[in-house]
Parts: sequence; C-alpha cells; structure tokens
Amino acid sequence: MEFFTDIVTRGYEADASRRVPLPTLFQYLEHLRWCCIIDPRSGLGDAVDHGHFFVVHRQSMTVARAVGQDTPLRIYLWTERVGRSAIDIGHEIRRTTDGAVVATAQVTGLWLGPNRRLCRIPDRLREFAESVRPPPPPAAESALEDHSSRFESSYIRPPEIRYPASAAALPEFAEAVPDRAFRATTVIRPSDLDIFAHVNAATYLRLCDDTRIAAAGHFGIDTRRPAIRAAIRYDRETTEGEPLDVFVWMLDATHVAYSLRVDGDPRAAAVMEIAPRLALPGGPESP
Repeated sequence: MEFFTDIVTRGYEADASRRVPLPTLFQYLEHLRWCCIIDPRSGLGDAVDHGHFFVVHRQSMTVARAVGQDTPLRIYLWTERVGRSAIDIGHEIRRTTDGAVVATAQVTGLWLGPNRRLCRIPDRLREFAESVRPPPPPAAESALEDHSSRFESSYIRPPEIRYPASAAALPEFAEAVPDRAFRATTVIRPSDLDIFAHVNAATYLRLCDDTRIAAAGHFGIDTRRPAIRAAIRYDRETTEGEPLDVFVWMLDATHVAYSLRVDGDPRAAAVMEIAPRLALPGGPESP
C-alpha cells in the first residue's frame, strides 16, 4: 500500500523569495511521519503514550523545483530498511495537480525508550513497514503543467523554479572547523524546541540557512541563493538556554559546510548545495 498525506502550502511558509524553502519541506516530512506514528496500523500509539519515540539521526533532501503558496502537495513515505533500533525511510513530495516531483528525501530514525536510550523497534511496526511501498513513477516532464508564464512579481503564484538534477554526491560532513569559517551564536529559545524539549531537526536547518545568508559579506559572494540539496547529521540534542554556535564555510561556489556546536561540543553537521542562480522577485537574476 501507499502511505501519504495531502497538504496545501501556506502563505506564511514562503520566504522572501516567495517560495517554500528547504527547511519547511523537511517539516512537511516530519508531519507525515507523525501521521504514520498516530495511524493505528503502525502499532506505535501505545508505545509513544508510554514515553517511547523516534528521533532523526540523519536526513538528506534534493529539491527538484521551488513552489510558492497555495500549491497542493502529496507527501509520500515508505520504508527502505528496518534494523534493530534504526529505520531508513524514503520520502517524495509531489504537486498534486500534475504529479510533478518537488523533492525527494531519505531519513534515518532511531527508536528510543523512556530513558532516551536505543531500544528494539516493535514487531508490529516492522510488519506495517513491510506493507508500505513507494509511489508509482512520476509523470514525464512533458506532461507537467507549464508555470513559466506566471509573474515573478506575484506574491501568490510566482513561477516555479526548476533545478537541474545532479548525480554527484554531496561532500562528506566535516569533523573540524577551518579558520576561515564564519560563526553566528544563538541562545536556544523555547520556541526552538519541539515536544521532546530539544531543538527540532528542521530547526537546525533554518539556523544553517540564516547563518549562511548572514555570512554573505564575510565570503564576498551572494549566499542568499536557496539550498537545493542538503544532508545533516545529528550528534547530540540541544536544549533551551544553550548557546549554539553555527559555523559555516564555503567549500566551493555552490557547496556549503556547517558545524553546530555548544562550547565546542558537536551537536550537528551539515552540507548544502545552493542554487547557482536565483531569480529575485521583481528584479534580475543574480550570479
């Protein structure tokens, strides 16, 4: 069977480019995973009620096209592997009206007990996972809707931006921070936390985006271009009141590395690919 949910993008989710950014797409995926946990067929409701929960260990995403608000989306989930305490999940986001792929993603989750230690994934979830299959192949590009005639000045329906596919792997996570890195420090606020009282997985990516854009003057290039591919690994949780240092540095013209630390202690590491060109609302394209 297929497992999915349908949503419509909302105006407050779009950023200054008038399109939905990558961290928000990750939030859509998390919403679907909660739908799966709540679904009686997964058998997880009772375990979660008694303090068990999944945390994201690592995740990656490739964005195929940027869309604005009022776009109907269908978000898919399927299982690629189930280990003792870890599960690998595939995701795809498609535009509902024509089946166009918006993004694909892979997520590794860890099943924790009430003591926040690894424990065995329940058999009932394993059985449910085996029954969930990926969606059918997407529609051919020639069959997709043409949004090129939309006005870039529109706050409601800007033209979509299609990003070229890349077969090259993203660079590996960096374990050391180079001297050339730019640093921004933020004290974790209550609004940065999720229901597990730690920084949410997608929030780390928002902090990465904010720091990269703030570093434009430091690097002397336009870093406001949107992230079109990202991978992030979570090492330890970060909680309210902790001073989180976000280090960012350019690997080349389009690849960015991050290290997120508290007093030198690694909490997460990420790499992103940013778009080579961005159509700015109401203005020319930036190199």
